[in-house]
Amino acid sequence: MDYAIPRETFWRTASRITVSAHIFGILANILMLVWLLHYREGLDLDSANPYRVFNVHPFLMFFGFIFLSGEDRITQKFVHGFLNLSALVLGIVGIHAAFKFHNKANIVDMYSLHSWIGIGTFCIFILQWLFGFSLFVFPKASAVTRARLSPWHVFGGRTLLYMAICAAETGLMQKFTFMQLTNNRESYLINFLALAILLFGITTGAGASMAKGGRSFQITAAPVTVFAHLLVISIATLVLVWLIKFREGFAFKSHIKAKIFNATIIVYKTIPAKRQTQKATHLILHFIALVAGILGVYAVFKFHHELYMPDMYTLHSWIGLSTICLFGLQWLLAFFSFVYPGAESARRSRMVPWHVFFGVVIFFMTIVTAETGLTQKFFSLELQRSQEALIINFTGLLILLLGISVGLIIILPRRM
Repeated sequence: MDYAIPRETFWRTASRITVSAHIFGILANILMLVWLLHYREGLDLDSANPYRVFNVHPFLMFFGFIFLSGEDRITQKFVHGFLNLSALVLGIVGIHAAFKFHNKANIVDMYSLHSWIGIGTFCIFILQWLFGFSLFVFPKASAVTRARLSPWHVFGGRTLLYMAICAAETGLMQKFTFMQLTNNRESYLINFLALAILLFGITTGAGASMAKGGRSFQITAAPVTVFAHLLVISIATLVLVWLIKFREGFAFKSHIKAKIFNATIIVYKTIPAKRQTQKATHLILHFIALVAGILGVYAVFKFHHELYMPDMYTLHSWIGLSTICLFGLQWLLAFFSFVYPGAESARRSRMVPWHVFFGVVIFFMTIVTAETGLTQKFFSLELQRSQEALIINFTGLLILLLGISVGLIIILPRRM
């Protein structure tokens, strides 16, 4: 039995979530402008001040590349295409501003995880737009081809939105660490801005997912599941190489909670067993992930205490602690609802889609937490172009690919 989310369950909720997405998007735009105009000297692409030039980058990349491309998830075809084209043009200007700032400030290009994810997302976005234009507008493919490729176009667009959110979060984390902020008003503003962007991405994706109209991908989850497991092995290998070769090993640390969590999500598509066996395995893996997460959070607080560092002041810590708390609540709710004492059958049926949905949201939050954590560590170590920097960046890219693969596994059936 596959846990595909029945869209009928969400139809009435989709419009309210769409309104929430607009609210979070507008809030993020307001916070972005307050930050750049009040704390960072304003925006000016032609200014002699390189920092005013740079400020064009975060504003256009969010307003143009994320906000407008997010808006097009809930509009009709021609408006959708126009908004995407506008996002593309503004994104080009935003990237130009970043390279211009680097040139003025004598900073090397393309060495951080943020820059890798950002430029990768933008290049794929261009390909996606060209693919969509030629497939649906001109010269326009046949009806059969359009019907076959449309689900992949939708999935690709949603994936790009999430990649853009990751790029934005790592960018804010990079700027936060670079400016060496701690507990002050600007740091709080940046953190709330990042949370608003994250909530905008989650609600926009949720609104698109809950809309009417099923999608058929004409492929099973099996090959993507194999790929996801290969990514897990690759990520674990890179993390071990990084920690043992470059960071003196580890004692009381846990870097595997997100990867354990992904296994709990795909277990329903990988274990050819009865549903009760699948449920028990799912529950146990989630419990292991929760324990690993708690130990990992404890290790961080212990590390801060030993080095006399303040707690809970970065974007990474805010998102990370929120994620582990939500994860714990999700596990407890699921245990009492589906295991012991167990809700009545009709109530469980109503809860299952929401359980799956919030599980996916929390998993996306763990991916963002991992990416911002790697970015924070990258800049606190003052790395640039070195073997260690490459290992951290490739680890971040593989974690992102893992998140995309797990998201695809969830919506694909086990068998045709």
